[in-house]
Amino acid sequence: MALTRLTRDNFVQYEGPKFEVYDYWYNELVDHLNAKLVTGGITTAPDTVTIEEHGDGNSFTTVLTLTDYIVAPLAGAAAAKVLVPPGAIYVFPAGTHVEEYFYASLSLTCAGTAVAADIGLGSIIGDASVFAALSSATIGITVEDRLTGFTANTAATGGAVATSVGVHTAGHLTGAVALNVAASSKNVFLNCAGTWNANNTGTLKASGTIVLKWTKMHTV
Repeated sequence: MALTRLTRDNFVQYEGPKFEVYDYWYNELVDHLNAKLVTGGITTAPDTVTIEEHGDGNSFTTVLTLTDYIVAPLAGAAAAKVLVPPGAIYVFPAGTHVEEYFYASLSLTCAGTAVAADIGLGSIIGDASVFAALSSATIGITVEDRLTGFTANTAATGGAVATSVGVHTAGHLTGAVALNVAASSKNVFLNCAGTWNANNTGTLKASGTIVLKWTKMHTV
């Protein structure tokens, strides 16, 4: 969240030469901090996902707060399926960065019989393939390559909160996610799979927190 520059309209005591001094140095500081803290990351669901980012210009912690975020539409049919989200939950800014760890603490809501859903973070969107777990999807592990799928039970009024954290341990600075370069996917998808029931109609929603810890390496 960017800081607000000082102007005569939002400065209470603006009379006299002191305002000019305070105005200049305060705004110099604001511009400096904004350049350090604002990264340009966005979400495709700003109505249900808020972004708070902390950093020093290189190392960043991105906190996504979800409020009834639509994970995906439900088919309303009894079948195992990897769902198809409507869009990315977060998009990294252009350039090269290293992704270090991911955290999620989420509650899932949908109508009908409870489902032990498999939910994770991936660089590729779910494809509606007929599998009950993200790890089984024919499109490969890219549907959960940022945070490996974990079980979260759904409920009509919100399931019990499920929490998971993941780090890159397969190899130092390997893969298109751990070391994300210009040609890598900047999209972060909240993917989900499960054995759905015919009465699971409407949409699957999630509320809670997702945290991304990453380091900016280059801006182009």
